[in-house]
Amino acid sequence: MSEKQAGHAGGCHCGAVRYEISGEPQLVARCHCRQCQKASGAGHVMHLGVGRDQLRVEGQTSTHQYIADSGAPVQKHFCPSCGTNMFGEPEGMPGFMTVAAATLDDSSMYEAQVIIFTQSQQPWDREMPGLASFEGLPPRSG
Repeated sequence: MSEKQAGHAGGCHCGAVRYEISGEPQLVARCHCRQCQKASGAGHVMHLGVGRDQLRVEGQTSTHQYIADSGAPVQKHFCPSCGTNMFGEPEGMPGFMTVAAATLDDSSMYEAQVIIFTQSQQPWDREMPGLASFEGLPPRSG
């Protein structure tokens, strides 16, 4: 991984899986769905949405498939050694991946653009004022 791309590089807790994102994310979303809450042990997960071709991964991940709150199957990728939740592949959005922003070496440059699945938001994890919020997924453009 290149030093100049440090803001777009990341990895799991133990270092067995590393990745680099080329270009900018297509979306930065704060997700409050129950699956993200359970996978992270927190009230929400910040995701970077990227094209599959933007993501280069070194190391092997294990996968788990589940049905998302949207009703579509999602393949979740995690480190088989330390269990870090890293990537998601929603079946209903071919070629699109989510990257857990907290796994970036430096995630401080990203701010949420939208808040999704507020229908599952916990009362102790409040919204960020001024951001568009959706009970589920936002409408798709294009």
